[in-house]
Amino acid sequence: MSGNVKETIREIEAGKEFEPLGMALSRWEKEIVQSYIAHWRRSCPTELANQLRSLDRKWRSTRHMRRVCAVALILADLLDQDWLVTAEKGDIYVVPSELRTDVEFDPRKHKERLRRSLRKGRDKQVQEPSVRSFLNSMERGGVLSLIDSGADLLKELQARPHTVESLAEVIDPEVVVCARDVTDDVTGLNSLDVWRYFRHTWSLEYRPTPGRTMPIIIRNRARPNRPVIGIALLASPVMRLLQRDAWFGWSADALRQGLQDETQSVKQWLAQAMAVLENAISGIRYDDLISAEAVKKPTKDDIILLERKAAGADALRARLLEEVHSGEESTYLTRGAVKEALPETDWLEASSDPLFIKKRAEVLVSLLDAKRSLMSVSRKKLSREALLEFLDKREGDRFLTTIARERLKLAVSSQLMDVAICGAIPPYNQLIGGKLVTLLLTSKEIQNAYRTRYGGQASIIASQMAGRPVVKEAELTCLTTSSLYGNAGSSQYNRLRLSGEDHPELSNDISWQRIGKTRGFGSVHLSNATVECLRDASVDFHGARRINSRFGEGTNPRMRQIREGLEALGIESDRVLAHSTPRILYGCKLTGTNSAKAISKAWIRRWLIGRVGRDDLAARLLPLGPKSVSDELASDGEGQFVLPLEDGTVHSRSSSASAGTH
Repeated sequence: MSGNVKETIREIEAGKEFEPLGMALSRWEKEIVQSYIAHWRRSCPTELANQLRSLDRKWRSTRHMRRVCAVALILADLLDQDWLVTAEKGDIYVVPSELRTDVEFDPRKHKERLRRSLRKGRDKQVQEPSVRSFLNSMERGGVLSLIDSGADLLKELQARPHTVESLAEVIDPEVVVCARDVTDDVTGLNSLDVWRYFRHTWSLEYRPTPGRTMPIIIRNRARPNRPVIGIALLASPVMRLLQRDAWFGWSADALRQGLQDETQSVKQWLAQAMAVLENAISGIRYDDLISAEAVKKPTKDDIILLERKAAGADALRARLLEEVHSGEESTYLTRGAVKEALPETDWLEASSDPLFIKKRAEVLVSLLDAKRSLMSVSRKKLSREALLEFLDKREGDRFLTTIARERLKLAVSSQLMDVAICGAIPPYNQLIGGKLVTLLLTSKEIQNAYRTRYGGQASIIASQMAGRPVVKEAELTCLTTSSLYGNAGSSQYNRLRLSGEDHPELSNDISWQRIGKTRGFGSVHLSNATVECLRDASVDFHGARRINSRFGEGTNPRMRQIREGLEALGIESDRVLAHSTPRILYGCKLTGTNSAKAISKAWIRRWLIGRVGRDDLAARLLPLGPKSVSDELASDGEGQFVLPLEDGTVHSRSSSASAGTH
């Protein structure tokens, strides 16, 4: 056992700082997990993780053991992330790697450790029979012809003068937005399948993303077969993120600051606040909940009535979910479950789903409460100082939060996207292609594609809330992302700026800026198998699956399912989700319309020319190509190649053998 582990355990035994992981397990259930920890901890964390996962393989189908399996899988995932997992004094303790004592932080080692631990989940996923079948079918279909040869690319680059115009004849990016009806004209493969194949080369395991998504492939039309330079995914952002909202001016503090700066009169400020509220109220169907007069002049009694109706709809939905779980059919429950906005959708009926009755009532509670406060303040004609004093009180803070939330909703639902995936594919990853892909996300081609995909399309949730089709503007004005490797940062986004003064092709500057850090909180370190087991634990506890990844249930269903499962096990969710690895947030405001070609030329001048002139470029590029990517996807990350068997299972063989038959 390493010294730092011993020291951490000594602190646990001394009762310092660390609390046991609370679990609502019976004594014998807890003893099962503790016995595995006590026995296998003596070998190594990897072996302990493997043994804990063996519990799941043996007992998942047994209901009374599923709780034990869920706890075992959670602990196995934490061990993969180099957390300390130990059983001391009859309790189980978990300590994030960053909180272990006597460990000096090294950004380089920290980044490599995170990459290695995250890679474990991906390696497990690509060994699954269904994933191996998909990868093999894509390779048989010709996807490898879309991967450039590092040797050929090197030869082409070295044969040309190192000038922008000359190198632009070798790398000429093309933006392809993937969709179900878009087919690759080189291979005949579906573009979404092509995107998914390359997504499996990432160190993170592949997970479908709910909400708005734009999978993007960057191709090089200057080379044979227009090989893939890189891929990206724009996805719906989280609703609230303090640092991001403050940076873009969407927070409650920004609203308060606008009043303090005296850039507006009190009357103008209040009028704008009322306009925000009236616009939000107009987007909510209320005829079945409350009278028009009550909406015009809300009272406390009106708000109490809405709270009761929200609670009633919630209770009805819970009862119907239990009936469905027990095998009964419920058309009332499912009639509002809209998966796609179609012209024939009956939005009025969809708004009558119990979920949306509850949501409409709850939103009206906050909107009408804020309107009541605002009308009271307006009647009193408060001075600027008195209004600021009101905003510091509980009622005023609630009012300000509601106004900020409604402004934020508009931006997040139609103007902002999060860069969930972004990077280059070999061999372009050795040419700083990741920066090129990131910069191209700000191009007019991407903005036009976003407008085409979402402009004129009825918003599913907004339409169900309004009981009529609601079409929002689709103008992409902001992009955000976060570093995957925590405090180690991201070389891809650091110093990612292009100035129009330095690059005459650009019509405006492009600047990705660091805007803050996350709290070191999330679920990326929990595997799909663990999440599925947590879902089962929640269903067993509540008698129904209450979070069904439906539009309207709430943002980030995966996170909410994890929370619910952890609570069902008696585990405080923050103890597992707070991984203590804050991530750096980056943001970019899209203020112009640079073309992909202009951005590419600026990237060539700023980064590629220097990279092409490096002495080690040949060593970097020569090993890369179709075979290197295929071998990477066939490897389990430990130098073993995974081979599919006739029965659909897999086994491994040494990487020293030929990889041509995988």
